[in-house]
Amino acid sequence: MRNLDRVKRDGSTSVTNGADEDARFEPLRLLSTRELGVLLGMKVQSIRALRARCGGPRYIRIGGPRGKAAYDLSEIKKWLSSRTYESTSAESAARLEEKTPSGTTSTSKRESQ
Repeated sequence: MRNLDRVKRDGSTSVTNGADEDARFEPLRLLSTRELGVLLGMKVQSIRALRARCGGPRYIRIGGPRGKAAYDLSEIKKWLSSRTYESTSAESAARLEEKTPSGTTSTSKRESQ
């Protein structure tokens, strides 16, 4: 049986395929790179740099390898949540933990020479 899309008044979509009559999907809320920059108060170039360094929120590439990047609002919220700290010392500890592989201790270049 072919899929039938139904858009409800509240904007949600339900898809039925005969096997699962109750499958429901929330519509994606996607932002462009420019819109994300406005939301975060950052320049587009900064958002692109974060994306290139794998430091920004997860994104969706639309239109093939050279297509536009789009950001799902739920992924932006997760990314922001993962960067929320109670204090600057908690932030420093989290950053140090990110850079240090588990099971090793960090040493500076001067100490290892």
